[in-house]
Amino acid sequence: MTNSYKIKYFTWFLTFILSSICYLIVSFLINTFYHPNIKEAIEYGLNVTIEPADSLLPESKEKLLFISGVIIFSICLFIFYYLINKIVNSKYKTEDFNSEVINKHSKNKTKKKKEPKSINILYYFSLFISMGFVIFITYMGFVSKNPFGINMLNVQDSVAKTNWDFYFLSTFLHKYLYVYLLILFPLILFCYLYNFKYSEKTFSLLNKTGNIFVTLFCFSIIFIVFLISVFKFPYTYENKYDFNAVYYSVVQVFNGVPMLVDHFTNTYGLYPHFVTPILKIFGLSILNFTIIMSILLSSFFLFLFLFLKKIIQNKFLILFGFTTIFFNSYAYFHIITNYDSTFSTTPIRWILLFSLIYYSTIYLNLINKTQIFNSIDSSRKQENNHKNIKVKILYYLSFFIFSSGILWNPEIGMLTYLCLIAFYSFLELENQNFKTILKRILIHIITAIAVLAITFLSYFILIKIFYGNYPQLSEMFTTIRIFSFIGFGMLPMPLTFHPWQLIILIYVTGFLYSVQNIITKKINAHTAVIFLLTILGIGYFLYYQGRSHNWSLFTCSPMAFILLTIFADDLYKIIKKQRIFIIPFALLIFMLSFSFFQTIYDYEKITDLIVEKNNKEKNKEEDNYIIKNGNYIRNLTNTKEKILIFTANFYQALYHNISNTVAAINPGFVDIALKSDYNNILSFLIKNENTKIFFEPEMYRFYDNQIPLILSALYDIKETNGRIFLLKKKKEKTSDNFIFEKDKNDIIHELLENNFANRLFYSKGEKGKIKLGKQFSLEVIFKPYNTPKSIFTKWATIIGNSENNKGVILQQVDTNKTQYVFAISKQGLICPVVLDKWNYFSLELNNNVMRAYVNGELTGVHQIQTPFENTDESLFIGNFMGYSGFYFG
Repeated sequence: MTNSYKIKYFTWFLTFILSSICYLIVSFLINTFYHPNIKEAIEYGLNVTIEPADSLLPESKEKLLFISGVIIFSICLFIFYYLINKIVNSKYKTEDFNSEVINKHSKNKTKKKKEPKSINILYYFSLFISMGFVIFITYMGFVSKNPFGINMLNVQDSVAKTNWDFYFLSTFLHKYLYVYLLILFPLILFCYLYNFKYSEKTFSLLNKTGNIFVTLFCFSIIFIVFLISVFKFPYTYENKYDFNAVYYSVVQVFNGVPMLVDHFTNTYGLYPHFVTPILKIFGLSILNFTIIMSILLSSFFLFLFLFLKKIIQNKFLILFGFTTIFFNSYAYFHIITNYDSTFSTTPIRWILLFSLIYYSTIYLNLINKTQIFNSIDSSRKQENNHKNIKVKILYYLSFFIFSSGILWNPEIGMLTYLCLIAFYSFLELENQNFKTILKRILIHIITAIAVLAITFLSYFILIKIFYGNYPQLSEMFTTIRIFSFIGFGMLPMPLTFHPWQLIILIYVTGFLYSVQNIITKKINAHTAVIFLLTILGIGYFLYYQGRSHNWSLFTCSPMAFILLTIFADDLYKIIKKQRIFIIPFALLIFMLSFSFFQTIYDYEKITDLIVEKNNKEKNKEEDNYIIKNGNYIRNLTNTKEKILIFTANFYQALYHNISNTVAAINPGFVDIALKSDYNNILSFLIKNENTKIFFEPEMYRFYDNQIPLILSALYDIKETNGRIFLLKKKKEKTSDNFIFEKDKNDIIHELLENNFANRLFYSKGEKGKIKLGKQFSLEVIFKPYNTPKSIFTKWATIIGNSENNKGVILQQVDTNKTQYVFAISKQGLICPVVLDKWNYFSLELNNNVMRAYVNGELTGVHQIQTPFENTDESLFIGNFMGYSGFYFG
């Protein structure tokens, strides 16, 4: 067997080298001849989205390079492995010296042929080159500079100069690398290599003790994960932001607003419709919702543990694989940053991935009555299993469950559904008859399409029954379309050495393993699981390919870590029989075992996440502020009343939840990307008559200032608690007359309260420019409200077209609400104002002399130093150039 493994290793090595060369040639051609029109994609993005140009980074070439890599490697691995395997086997005739060792007590001993020296030469050459390459790219990947160390996207970028710092700063491995490298790792490796020399009794005792320890340790982590994610209120900025992104839609659906109706979309899918029935039983609250999320979160870690327990023989490799995923893909992010629930990924995305891999073991166990890692004996046995009623039920049920996953979260749902089809199709490759294989794969595809149609149709009908409207199912894929085509929020992959290259190498190895078993017709449960993990991992890697920030890599790589664990377990089985592959096994143990020590070392930090006393205390004032405002809105509204709340986008869900109200128009601000959605809000505000509008100017920030412009122009402040305005639509006073008769010399003569259309035109500067002479007067009657100070009402402007040292303006003095300045060429007079009363201002310029009259009394005279000049800027009434100084009154 030793020679067989050596030849196989060389075959793998040469297959990988030749496939890589082919891909390098193709990538060179793509880089040389493919020059996509990025400008056109950006222009399209600017036309359809509200996002700025610098956030649109289409990655047409990068995506093509990735997809071509998947295709090239898939084809080349098949071709080169088939050819090389055929040539090598023909040359060395492995069957002549590859037989099992003959029983030493047998009288008829057969002398094995002497193995050719060239086998060892090829093996050790490929071994040292490949291991050296892996060590080299691992080292270079982590010592390379953090790609976002200059253009920082988060706090970790600001302190992490290298990728090593980013992924391991302040961890056990970062602080005690040499302790691990020189003491702990050699000790673990020694225990593995010495393990098989124990007596049977000792080995049995150690195995039972280890099994208990591993189970208790993993279940304690599962329980801690559950407790970490349960909270009554999101108490950090990071958590408020990401929590709102998933909770806003839940609040709306719970209160009777269906998704995909009237353009109500969100970023992460239709999961609100799945959790709402549970919340209807227990009630809508942040606590109840987080309990549901925590159950799902701990469930997929439970699925992971059960999966590893079925597929991995060595108990401590189960522990190392479990802690590798737990620490690197989940825990480290939570302990190194302010607490963030990240429900959008864990569990909303991950639950589908881990459900599928755990389901695969259940299904394979059912069709294969032996252990999970044994082969499926024959096609006849498989045929008999397919006739089993339990297998059929499980088979069809899986399509219904994972087709529903597309509704739950479209991006990962589509991935898992396609992988489910591929998984069933892979199992058919054991058959010798090509027509039979093709027929059965076609049946799987037809079944998948039929069940998907039934699932979507069922959702379509159920929404109509319960909500009275048909959903627009095509809008479910809006997020995918925005992110993929126009490159919104995309980040380029690092072109230098980076850990992502190691992840790709793992997936290539997994695919090569699958290729080998397809060609040799060794299709069994074990190879099916590796195939499933590989295609799931490659599919999920697309997320990192799109948004290539360091945080995304390990979050997208749990399948790679599981594959590492399986590879280590496979090598260990070989090592226990023969002294071969010790170096690759040692390398895998080095990569896997340190996370166990990471988890132990940071156990206190991890458990502190359950209580989060410091963060809760630090954010207590803000939390009370939110609760107070939410109660204020609740006191002014009815249960489930449709309103609009303009505040920070990460407060929307909290205010609606506390006040028990729903949004009059959706989606929420955190989910708005399309201009069409934004324009729907603007149109609603203009046409609205009775819907209550709440505006929190101190917290509100959005794409542009069209919303506060419309609010200041068309709405009055009915009530305020000092922070939030309750706004009511102004009423057009069609019967009122002008106090001043129109004069033939008037440039502007408007009663804005009588014509909202003109009021909006002037607010937006759409009435155009005005030209004033050296002598002119400005008469205004206005009633300024006593509004709370905010960034939007600072320098509240009545009228103006001031630009540089030109033009004229009448505006509030900074935040002083009782003083307004009349300025020409940036020289002006301060005039007193009475709040909540009508004020009559008469301002004039006679050559270079300014005069200001307030309520008929002269309040100031000023000789301007520079002659008045007109400006090319449009005239704005009620704000300063449309982006600040909004006047409420």
